[in-house]
Amino acid sequence: METKLDHHKFYVEKNFNQLQIGDYLPNETIHLNNPKVKAHDLIKDHLLLIFYSTDCDACLSSMESLEIFIKKYPGINLSVFLHAETDHLNYFKEVFHKYDKNIFSVSKNMIFKKFHTYGLPRGYSVNCKGQILATNNISDIFWFEELLKPLNKLLNLNERR
Repeated sequence: METKLDHHKFYVEKNFNQLQIGDYLPNETIHLNNPKVKAHDLIKDHLLLIFYSTDCDACLSSMESLEIFIKKYPGINLSVFLHAETDHLNYFKEVFHKYDKNIFSVSKNMIFKKFHTYGLPRGYSVNCKGQILATNNISDIFWFEELLKPLNKLLNLNERR
């Protein structure tokens, strides 16, 4: 006799451990030509870390909001981990030329498995110790500014809003 759960015997539950507030950003090596950089090397007194992929429609529209955001908050320590073909990466670096040293080409595998980040675009606000203070799906300028809320006191941002 077949039981109710027999049809589940081939089901393997996927475990998506998305980074959450309070977690620490994995200090993974970002492979570059030279030198090798670790994620925590990008942190000063804070870090806004943005994950994008050029094959993600929501990411492409979010990039327009990023442009507005960095004009409004030019002193923010921001890095972008971008999954893209070389020509798209180069174009992205041209558009965001002031941040080109903080734009890194990463694989989807690194985004998903090393940085436990799903549902792109995704942004993280990180403190000086590498702890995540805020995270959200950065679909527009409002959500970029939400990432700044835990950093308001540190960055004296209240007068800019």
